[in-house]
Amino acid sequence: MGRKRHDKLPGLAELGARLKALRTSAGLSQMKLSSLMGFNPAHGYKYVFKLEKGHVPNPTLRTLQSFLAACGSSWQDIVTVLPAAGQGRPAAAEDANQPKPAAEAKTEAAPTKGKLKVVEKPVAPVCIPRDNRPARVRLKTELLLKRRDQAAAFWSRVEQAELTTADLLHARRVPSSLQRRYFAFVRSLCSLLQAYVSAKPALLEQRVQVVLKQAAEQGMDPKLLGEIRDLCRKHLAASPAS
Repeated sequence: MGRKRHDKLPGLAELGARLKALRTSAGLSQMKLSSLMGFNPAHGYKYVFKLEKGHVPNPTLRTLQSFLAACGSSWQDIVTVLPAAGQGRPAAAEDANQPKPAAEAKTEAAPTKGKLKVVEKPVAPVCIPRDNRPARVRLKTELLLKRRDQAAAFWSRVEQAELTTADLLHARRVPSSLQRRYFAFVRSLCSLLQAYVSAKPALLEQRVQVVLKQAAEQGMDPKLLGEIRDLCRKHLAASPAS
């Protein structure tokens, strides 16, 4: 028997373009994203490529959730293109996915010694569908969501470090031609501090000195680099709410 063909949903090109934009904004390659989604990077990037081109006929919600979680995004980022991708679905399929409304309370009159007594029937409880996914799939989804939250918190701190650096560069009247190098230094240093957060202090300091030396060789002021290093450490040590 041949492989069953699935009808291609309309509007997948717009959805794929939005997914590609989210991946690019997150700074992820298709191979890295496929790895975060749990695919084999050697082949999974092909699926990501097809998904972004709109060539996957009917991507599942689970697949989209994994994609968004790996990019640190949410459903709000694609909600405007989802209706276009969902056009043409049979009405029966849409009705099947809709939650059943709770039964309304009913009253009836029951005679009791010549008087009418109102008897209220209890409202039927709403049945919440069980999550029948395997435990490993649920755990993997939770892990992806946790990584997304951690990545969002990290880049929020990096953004604060960049804003503080911008004020510092403005005060020192650093030429705009050099400012991009300093901002690249901020991102590299913050990524290094995050990657070696559990390493021994001596090893971390050794790595930091290497990054400082490389930046100085590119024409940046060593004293200013030292100040930026201290403010990066300060921002990364702060809580996300601060």
